[in-house]
Amino acid sequence: MEKHNNGYITPITLADSAYEKIRKAIVTGELKSGEKLSEPELCKVYGISRSPIRGALNRLRMEGLIISETNKSAYVWNPNLKDIEEILSLRCNFESFASEIIIDQISDEECSEMIEVIKKQEIANATSDFFRLIALDREFHYFIISKSKHTRVIRFWEMIMSQWEVLMHKRFSSRKGLAYTVLTDHYHIVSALKNKNIIQLLKLHIEINKRVTKELIEELGKV
Repeated sequence: MEKHNNGYITPITLADSAYEKIRKAIVTGELKSGEKLSEPELCKVYGISRSPIRGALNRLRMEGLIISETNKSAYVWNPNLKDIEEILSLRCNFESFASEIIIDQISDEECSEMIEVIKKQEIANATSDFFRLIALDREFHYFIISKSKHTRVIRFWEMIMSQWEVLMHKRFSSRKGLAYTVLTDHYHIVSALKNKNIIQLLKLHIEINKRVTKELIEELGKV
């Protein structure tokens, strides 16, 4: 069961369940990049009928996690160098722009909320739960994006974030020692926000983006 903000409790549908299971399998690499997807096989693996599986695949296609053409086979998204550069540079620019909007209005209490997210990330990192760590990472950055109240920035940011999650899981699972840098980066971001230091904040976004892009390109070169 899933509880929504309006107080109503709505049952999770089979299509929702299929979506969550397949999405997690793609993000974590259980379903590998470039792997061909078979609806009958997915039905068998997850014990869910064909219609919900098809609905889940359509949602994942819209998020860019599945690539297919009309009347052609479906494959797990397989990122290339251009994908990495575009996704990371877009996220950097969206969050830099949002930071400029919110820098003068964010409160100490809101910064404390962001610190609480980082503390949850510390627990996920300690147990090498990278799927959880990345979900919390997305929550942390969404706080910055959503506070801007810029509807188009929020919408376009969300469009790239599922693919970004795939990239981050590849980064952490291949080089586990990198996960701690998320915590350090986030503490620095909160400090710059709290101190209303927009120059430092924009510098952080650029430096983090360059470092992560470099790490991902290096990892892609090993494949």
